[in-house]
Amino acid sequence: MSPSHYVRQVKAAQRIVSLQHHLTGHLLALGIKPYAALVNSYYPLRLKEVRDIGHFRPDLDKLAAVEPDLIFTCEVYDEETQQKSRMFEHIAQTVTIPFFEDWRTQLRKVAIATGREKEAEDWLQHYELKAQQTRAALSPFTEGKSVLIVGVGNGRICLFGHRNVGAVLYGDLGLQAPDGLGDIRLYREIDYSEIYSYDPDILLLTSFRNDGSPLTKLAIREKIRQIESDPRWMAMKAVRSSKVYSLFEEQHLYTLYSAYSHNLLLDKLLELWRTELSK
Repeated sequence: MSPSHYVRQVKAAQRIVSLQHHLTGHLLALGIKPYAALVNSYYPLRLKEVRDIGHFRPDLDKLAAVEPDLIFTCEVYDEETQQKSRMFEHIAQTVTIPFFEDWRTQLRKVAIATGREKEAEDWLQHYELKAQQTRAALSPFTEGKSVLIVGVGNGRICLFGHRNVGAVLYGDLGLQAPDGLGDIRLYREIDYSEIYSYDPDILLLTSFRNDGSPLTKLAIREKIRQIESDPRWMAMKAVRSSKVYSLFEEQHLYTLYSAYSHNLLLDKLLELWRTELSK
């Protein structure tokens, strides 16, 4: 079909399907509830009435059964999904959003494909203002202080870098990363003992590979007990000053690299640090 006909067809799509959680977040920010999406407890995106076409990877039979008009996906897959990806274009028009692009660029590309360019620019303008206001409100507490973001999961620990939750803290809010953290692109798995080699002013604990199951939640509590029982824990500056905070209650809602999650994280940080601001 001609390029102009293709654009008209894509923008007229009613049954929009998302095959990546962060793309679902971008759609929600634009006011679009996907017709179908991956749904699991890792990412509690409040997807009531959204058809489930898989938990961690798309089920081709379920995907075909919902008869989508438009599929959103990205080029980064596990091996199993990579093999399935050849079939997406045979099911419906497919828009691929580069995984490693900046989240604002991703949002704009989703907006272009759905005819929501104005909504995207309005949303981003509101977000930038909100981020500036949040940064100013938090500055009495955060100015000149370093923040370390530690992800804890079922027997696994990571340090988050300048993407995901770090995009908001280190980027939009301009908070300092601890000395020695380096340029971590997404996250870096570590042994728990490496945490003590940093001495942040503020320590933020969040989820890593947290499916929300009772077993995983128990394993996270046990790993935190292990970390806190080490004598080096009490020597950390953030611990001594009671500046340790948690984002565990929503699994990966705040670590998802999407417009929707970043907006919620600004609210959550104000809520977490409101007591500090009132002192």
